[in-house]
Amino acid sequence: MQQQQPDTDDLAEEADGDEFDFEDLEIVDIGEGENDGCLGDDSFESDESEGAEPVPVRQPLEVARDDSVATLSGHASSVFCLAASPDGRLLASGGEDDRALVWRVGADGPHAAATAVDAKLVGVCGGHDDSVVFVSFNRTGTLLATGDLSGQVNVWETSQFGQEVSANPANSSSSAEAQPMWSGEAAELRWGCWHPLVASALLVGTGDGSCWLWQIPSGQCKVIAGGQVDSETTCGLVLPNDPGHALAAHDNGRVRLLDLRAGQAVATSTGSLECDSSVLAIDAAPSSGLAACGTETGDVVCFRAAAPRVPLAVCSLPQVSAEATTTVQASASEATPDASNWSVESVQFCPQQESLLAAGCLAGFAFVFDLQAADSLRVRLRCSVGAGVVRVLWLPRPATTGPLRLATADVAGRARIWDGLSGQPLLELLGHRDGLLDACWLSGPLPLLATCADKCDCSVKLYRID
Repeated sequence: MQQQQPDTDDLAEEADGDEFDFEDLEIVDIGEGENDGCLGDDSFESDESEGAEPVPVRQPLEVARDDSVATLSGHASSVFCLAASPDGRLLASGGEDDRALVWRVGADGPHAAATAVDAKLVGVCGGHDDSVVFVSFNRTGTLLATGDLSGQVNVWETSQFGQEVSANPANSSSSAEAQPMWSGEAAELRWGCWHPLVASALLVGTGDGSCWLWQIPSGQCKVIAGGQVDSETTCGLVLPNDPGHALAAHDNGRVRLLDLRAGQAVATSTGSLECDSSVLAIDAAPSSGLAACGTETGDVVCFRAAAPRVPLAVCSLPQVSAEATTTVQASASEATPDASNWSVESVQFCPQQESLLAAGCLAGFAFVFDLQAADSLRVRLRCSVGAGVVRVLWLPRPATTGPLRLATADVAGRARIWDGLSGQPLLELLGHRDGLLDACWLSGPLPLLATCADKCDCSVKLYRID
């Protein structure tokens, strides 16, 4: 694989004059050895031993119509994650079939007003021994990172994704599979993201609670140990308004503030901010310095990212739902979901109006909170989606005077678009035959929402959102 020396001058300039001092960090030889303890295909098979209860066979969902403008097939099982390049022309997906796929997306015609979408498979990214659980493009769109549950991380140069290829190796030459420009290995991987300013810095979180910061392609690495937290990290991100720091959330309910230059945790939530259950989702506002997380038991916690020890506001979704007098439903016939699982799967601040925070939970609701008073989480909207919500996503405004739009993806295979201020349902998008697992926005020539689904569907769909 190609090895290039990092341009340290560019690195320092991108970091606003403060270079990550990789020279003073402990260098870890990650090697390229075989993964141990990988989940094989047998882990997903039915238990046919004597006396065992038969495992029910999942059936595809019945679909009334398909609203998508393109269906991207190629994965052999569940599609777990999606990511779009900054220019919206490349879309990557990661799946249970131990690989990532890359599509080039554009209008099917000379004009952007064309209704059809031309999406070609241009990359098959193998080299993984377990389910690919994160895909991420760096800020320049020149590199794609893919990571699997066993800890294997591969980085690919996107310049190689040009010609159309086949997703089936039997139907293509061996050279059709993309080649990574760098590979590394950490502990069991849980999440990963690129640095928002330094295009060569990659941060991942692992099952042993540690976070790994790599410089690509040199492979210099700093491991920030889990320390006294002693719990796997479940989600995390580099702070957009303070790129020298990151947040890492943990399965035991704690949130840590990481100093990326020093390579250590500088604050850990304790006391009133230490959640009672696993933190499953986390986000930070683009410029206000606020952050929020969602937990397995239905708490949404808002805090200042630079001071995670002290919460600004805590909201229990089961409690506010019991007290709510108004619920917006997608349709008059929409059944109220069974509110038995309040696990918060997704939180996101609105980029256009940072005082708004959206949260989605498996009880079948999407909430919009108003944070104009920083010490309170006032429920502005409670939208009844009708099925567990796995992703909430604020969409760009169609015009300066257009509505703030919120997208939800749910386990019933539907994506919905809501007015983020009034709660009015704007669109229902059907087509998937299994529950959705992720969604992302493509900010390219065409306004597209991408969704991916579980194993009875195994596809990625594109919906045009004007």
